[in-house]
Amino acid sequence: MGPKLLEEAGRELFGESWKSALAASIGRDVSTRRRQAKRENVPGPVQAALVAWLVLKRGFGVTPPASPEAPFVSTLTGRELPLEDDGVTNVAATAEKLFGPKWKLRMADALGIDRTSLWRLTSSEAVSGPVVAAVRAWMMIYRFAGIVPPFDLGRFPAPAKLPDELSYRRRPDGARSKKSKSKYAVLIADEEGVSEDQVQPEIRKVGE
Repeated sequence: MGPKLLEEAGRELFGESWKSALAASIGRDVSTRRRQAKRENVPGPVQAALVAWLVLKRGFGVTPPASPEAPFVSTLTGRELPLEDDGVTNVAATAEKLFGPKWKLRMADALGIDRTSLWRLTSSEAVSGPVVAAVRAWMMIYRFAGIVPPFDLGRFPAPAKLPDELSYRRRPDGARSKKSKSKYAVLIADEEGVSEDQVQPEIRKVGE
């Protein structure tokens, strides 16, 4: 993943202020992220976290946490998901749940690093923020779909952008108004007790 793909993923996940939001989500300062964004290749753990977050957002309507230890948020209800200890307090135990007895080799491959780098990033008391972010996202995906990295983003395509003339409707006064909510969005909003604006009109199923 190079700078161009990093920016595309960042904008899809966080919007226009993606650099500062991404830095906070992986536990890095903005200046560090800016330096890394100029590299030819994005560091493996950061790329692993980004890919996992894209899977969560596209496939399950879950947005990245505000920091490596913060809760994930459901775009369907606007509520925080229960904060799990997995991946926060014991990365090694979580990795073993995901990958089995040979978790070190498989985890290193999933993070795009060698085993020496893996030991350096996980052996200290303060585990690298991008590693924590990636492992927590992997565990969330495993709970939802029972799959572990590497992930095929082809199974979780980016949402198509509607042409301007389809995403707005003309009001009688000639002004443009946003397209009305689907019946499904209204129904879910009623059941969940949230506003329609917090509801995704549709949820993608795994594999579609």
